Amino acid sequence: MQRNGRSGATRNSVRNANPFLKAHHTHALILGTGGAAAAVEWVLQKLKIQYQFVSRKEGDHVISYNQLNAETIASHTLLINTSPVGMYPNVNEAPELP
Repeated sequence: MQRNGRSGATRNSVRNANPFLKAHHTHALILGTGGAAAAVEWVLQKLKIQYQFVSRKEGDHVISYNQLNAETIASHTLLINTSPVGMYPNVNEAPELP
């Protein structure tokens, strides 16, 4: 979409670019707090999807992996891993979740 000569994303254009997102995806857990997490945060804000950051250490607007429980995971229909866990060459690793 062009606005004032600048390209901009709308909620629909971002959602249409993400065919895996469904109507029931209303709450997300973002695993990690680095640059990739910031990009995911931007998209979720555009889509008006509520989100919670999860990291090794608790902080402002961030819960720790130790604070995660089955109820928290069940109430968030999107789990987005932006942490380095599971990246090459350790592709068989995954974040420890309850």
